[in-house]
Amino acid sequence: MPAATNNGRAADLGDRTEQFKKDFAMFAPERKLSLSRAVFGVPVFALFLLGGCSQGPEEETYRDINRKSEVVRRIYACPDDLRLSAEFSDGGTRARILYRDRAHEMSAPAPQLTFVGDNINVLFNEDWASIEEVGQPARRCRRL
Repeated sequence: MPAATNNGRAADLGDRTEQFKKDFAMFAPERKLSLSRAVFGVPVFALFLLGGCSQGPEEETYRDINRKSEVVRRIYACPDDLRLSAEFSDGGTRARILYRDRAHEMSAPAPQLTFVGDNINVLFNEDWASIEEVGQPARRCRRL
């Protein structure tokens, strides 16, 4: 009799196990890794991991971005009591110059190169500005 009881319990346990598997499968279907999921998931996972390893932008980059928006003003004294007033913007590639009571909008291809305007070119240095006008001798003005 004990052997029959064990077989009954084992059969009952087997039936309950099978029922549990069916119920579990209904709520949590078996997941299969598809090729499209693997192809898409691996690069996304790699980007996620590598994103934490990449270096952030340098402090100089932030300074350059801020410098582009600020306006720098300088005044120069020229011969014959003339004044040159300059406002630099866009990282030193754009300038608004007031010279001989005329305003000139000028641009340069890169910082520290000659600014080109209508009938006037100006090269700026730390301490001086060199002005070349059409029909006028070149002038060198000292920074105040």
